[in-house]
Amino acid sequence: MTTTFERVRRGYRVLGGVLVLAMIGVLLAGIGLREVLGSPLVWANEISLALFLWIVFIGAGVAFAENARIRFTLGIAVLPAGLRRVVERLATLVGIGLLITFFCVAVKMVWVFRGQRFASIDLPVVLEWAALPVGLALAIWAMARNLIWPQPDAAEWSAEEAPK
Repeated sequence: MTTTFERVRRGYRVLGGVLVLAMIGVLLAGIGLREVLGSPLVWANEISLALFLWIVFIGAGVAFAENARIRFTLGIAVLPAGLRRVVERLATLVGIGLLITFFCVAVKMVWVFRGQRFASIDLPVVLEWAALPVGLALAIWAMARNLIWPQPDAAEWSAEEAPK
């Protein structure tokens, strides 16, 4: 049975893939038009940077959702199992707190840039900044889920357990 979380995670992965393809398309079109026809797309740089920002934050959210983030476990590896679980839970709580703080700052940034537009194309800059709270929302959800129902690290998954 597929949970809501898994469907959302899968949707984020698909969105990330589409954004990567869109960025490649914009960059290739910009290069092709500039080099072949001598007529550059003036908006290609701004749009590709906005797409890159979305790719980074969607990818970060997916990494948290798949429990594939980097950890520094050398210090806690020597602890007894019970204490290790307590320290891991505490680190997860601190991580959730930091992500919530980043989320609040990201929402403020969206608010600050709400009236601005891109210089080369008539689109709101909020489309770029919205990537931060969207990606951070999945990361927060994933960390909270992992706090309640601990997930194995991505490196520990067997082939049949790994997210598709």
